[in-house]
Amino acid sequence: MNVIKSIGSCLYNNLPDRKTVVSILRQVPGVINDYRDRTAAAFFAGYATVNGLSRSSDINLYLYFSSAFVASYCTVDLIQKAWARSQLESLSATTVPILPDSPSSVSPSLAEISNHYSSLELDDREIIFVIKPKVDHNGAFSLGIESNVQNLQRLRERYNVVTLQAGNIEEIQAAMIALSRPISHLIIEGHGDGQRIQLGSDSFINNGYTNRGIFQNLKPDAHILINSCLMGIPDAVAESFADHFSQAKIYASSSVGYTGRIWYYLDSEGKPALLNISFKRKELLTKVFQNQVTKDLDLEKELPILRPLAKRISDPTLIQFVEKEHQKRHPYKHFCEKVTGIFKRAA
Repeated sequence: MNVIKSIGSCLYNNLPDRKTVVSILRQVPGVINDYRDRTAAAFFAGYATVNGLSRSSDINLYLYFSSAFVASYCTVDLIQKAWARSQLESLSATTVPILPDSPSSVSPSLAEISNHYSSLELDDREIIFVIKPKVDHNGAFSLGIESNVQNLQRLRERYNVVTLQAGNIEEIQAAMIALSRPISHLIIEGHGDGQRIQLGSDSFINNGYTNRGIFQNLKPDAHILINSCLMGIPDAVAESFADHFSQAKIYASSSVGYTGRIWYYLDSEGKPALLNISFKRKELLTKVFQNQVTKDLDLEKELPILRPLAKRISDPTLIQFVEKEHQKRHPYKHFCEKVTGIFKRAA
């Protein structure tokens, strides 16, 4: 432990040079793996981000930290919290944080969770409640990944985004009930297999936990975005939500999801929506459940929103997908747009 703390002190006081900091940080996981010092691990992840090491080329630093603790979920949880807080600082967030500081203990009591969320200072905008898992074996839902941060930042343009890293159902209930007013929309993230979404090491959201008794503070007409593998297949968790929330609109993936192939956005009504495409073929995977009907995401309706979004965030994968879909549906219009673009560039 003394070795880790001395490295932390050295980083803070004597090594402002980026190259030297990166060099030392790359050596840290082996040391931490021996001493298991959770506080130092969180400090290193936070320091890396605050000092400008949060760009895509440096995300591997974060992955080093989390992979060193696959068997120690509390440690990964602390690293993620430190990373998220410093990520917000680097983004100069001015409204309610994406991931509010959690209660002081690693495994807070239900009373601590309730007190924390009841004391949040929210503005007059509606609330999106985001459930993130405490167990995330590969960091897929981490705010150390830039695309995950951008997904929530887009929603923050119109909503209060309140996040809970939940280890079990009881924590979700405590936080949601404690909020000062009803929750307009819900996002659930976590590793899944269709039948259940993992929260903690032995705690899951399954078809038995999708009713109003669990999510009692959620508005009946909410949009529910389920960012978890295979939740859009028949008889899976998304369909179960649709059975209990008949007025809600539920988005889920019909296959395995991949980080960087999932986007949150605001639809034409300004409500949260989810687009998920396959990794290799870049085909639509998003299923929508509403009024006892299941269908694919209506790209004809969504493309006018998704095309400018793709260009605004300069995401090559999203641009390629939406332009391919636009060309498929409107070949003549797509051709005219391309020709007009060529002439504009030539001028």
